[in-house]
Amino acid sequence: MTNKNLSKKLCEICGIEAKIIEDYNGNEYKIFPDFTQPENFVKLFNLKVNTNPFGNTLAYFITSDSKIADTKDFLIVLFNILKSVEECKVNKIKQAIKSEVWEYE
Repeated sequence: MTNKNLSKKLCEICGIEAKIIEDYNGNEYKIFPDFTQPENFVKLFNLKVNTNPFGNTLAYFITSDSKIADTKDFLIVLFNILKSVEECKVNKIKQAIKSEVWEYE
């Protein structure tokens, strides 16, 4: 899975709408925030979420015993947790991600 696909899947699972852009020929394209961009990644990595005693996404992953070596690992772990963990436990994370203002390409 590419980083762009991971970002798109995270947007979809969290309910982040795509922006519609139009090129010079009048063709419309959907774009999503790219969570590998430094501004978005740092914001996501340090996002405050009231689901655990530590209050941010980084601590959530440290407590889940995940191995995170790079940006892609972080996004994969985040996606897997959001799609597989009991919904009531991840709704606050999804809502926090959705409510942030993200940079689009």
